Amino acid sequence: MKRKSIISISLILTALFFLLILGNCGIGTKADEAGWPRWRGPDGDGISNETNWDPEALAGGPKILWKVDVWMGYSNVAIKDNRLYTMGIKGVYCLNAETDERFSSLRCLDVETGEVMWEEDFKRNPISLMAADGKLIILAEDGTLHIAEATPSAYKEISSADVLGGERKYERFWTPPVLYKGKIYCRDWSRFLICVDVSK
Repeated sequence: MKRKSIISISLILTALFFLLILGNCGIGTKADEAGWPRWRGPDGDGISNETNWDPEALAGGPKILWKVDVWMGYSNVAIKDNRLYTMGIKGVYCLNAETDERFSSLRCLDVETGEVMWEEDFKRNPISLMAADGKLIILAEDGTLHIAEATPSAYKEISSADVLGGERKYERFWTPPVLYKGKIYCRDWSRFLICVDVSK
């Protein structure tokens, strides 16, 4: 009887030991799984679930790990599966499309090294974006909504549509899109909030 109790305790302790090891390895930690898929984070509230960081780390000056020129812009950053997505603009900005000399590109970077893995030309169309379900949801300034694969190899578009239905006035979409319960919400700077159904 005594021997059985000792064996049971040993098995329990062994199981607890392996659970502790797996936990310390960070397998599937909440913060790692969520990443930072959109503006203001996983829950849209600007709050990160990260706990493994030092709030006093800046005291002796910043420790810069990498710095990459991604051109001018206001695009947010979306991070998922160790890949970072953002866009930049190069050239002269003008509201008149005929004299607008800028061009922009979407880039995928390695989040650890800053290495650019690929970039896609969006011509004169600055964009904002978010990541969801292994996809990128991209809202261009002119109201074109793009959905693409979030992959490290190349830009792979799945579908796209003009949320303005062909109308072209002074609408400019500068706010990142939001996906909620099968609908994508697109807000322009002038007045319109557009809800697009993408439910299955």
